[in-house]
Amino acid sequence: MRDRRVEALSIFQSDPQARGRLWPQQLHVTIGCREGSRTLVADLVGSAIDLTSKLAGCVPDYVLAGGDGWGYGEFELDPRTQQHLLDALHRIDDPLARGVASSALWDAMLSARLAPERLLETALQTLARETDAQLVGEMLEQLQTLWWRFLPPSQREARAVDIERFLRERLDAAATPGLKSSWFRAFRALATTPESVAWLQALWRREATIAALPLVEADETALAHALALRDVAGIEALLDAQAARITNADRQARFAFLRGALSADRAERERWFQTLADADGRRHETWVAEGLGYLHHPLRAAASAPLVLPALEMLPEVSRTGDIFFDSAWLNATLRGHSSPDVAVYVRRFLDELPAAYPAHLRALLQQESDLLFRAARVQQR
Repeated sequence: MRDRRVEALSIFQSDPQARGRLWPQQLHVTIGCREGSRTLVADLVGSAIDLTSKLAGCVPDYVLAGGDGWGYGEFELDPRTQQHLLDALHRIDDPLARGVASSALWDAMLSARLAPERLLETALQTLARETDAQLVGEMLEQLQTLWWRFLPPSQREARAVDIERFLRERLDAAATPGLKSSWFRAFRALATTPESVAWLQALWRREATIAALPLVEADETALAHALALRDVAGIEALLDAQAARITNADRQARFAFLRGALSADRAERERWFQTLADADGRRHETWVAEGLGYLHHPLRAAASAPLVLPALEMLPEVSRTGDIFFDSAWLNATLRGHSSPDVAVYVRRFLDELPAAYPAHLRALLQQESDLLFRAARVQQR
């Protein structure tokens, strides 16, 4: 292995003339050594930067561009840095640098430079020791995406018991209500084994409790929705009972609206989707986005795949009649539960066949919102 003291950190930018207008002139680089970490300022004016003169004998374990949180872009990790972060992310003392390093590993996974199952191991190792509430929340969100979209069903099935046990242990050990809430939401989102689903049912029935985390109406509603997605026995009676628990008229109306999207009957879910073809059916936009998320949840993705293209075809009308950002929410809710290569092929073909006159901003939005689908599908295909 080459001595890291004679390596240079190179940052390339495609448009030198725009560099001064669009990019900062300097970037903070965090370098981790056995003696501790240090942050250096890198000048971005040239096409390459040599930091060796500033290392003072330090042999870096990792080099992290934008370690102060201000770097914007994807900074590709060198092999030694990536391996060190995978093995020892939790040993970085500064929470901000730890968060940047976690994001860099996530980007490496998205770019197929890191296997999802290897990132999963690091995420669990780090989360077992993480105490910063914001980092716990962010890493648990990534864990859910990693679990549902980048791991194939066979791996999820093989790891489900271990993951659910880990989440329960961290929930029990969490020191604050905020941390307990984050761990509980993750458990609720990932639980699929009979034992874990039964515990969620006991919580909803108020036969079980979580120490120092009382569940309020919103929590019980979310539990009812999660149980509906898992097709538990007697779900219609459970949903009826949850509707009776809700005291606010608007929340009752929202719950009633979403029941079609949560139905165990595939034909009923399709009928719910068809009501969205009328602008009046899309009047409550946040309700619609939530319902589409349930309709296309990974547990229902195979059944809902035929509804993806109709939703894409409706995009111009949705954008024309909806408020700002509703078109983005519509696409995100439609696509975020899917990762199969077949759905990716359908969406790619739809993009490729768009007419030249198709609105440019909607074309860009489609490309943006389908990016994670394409990346996940490539992983699933391998």
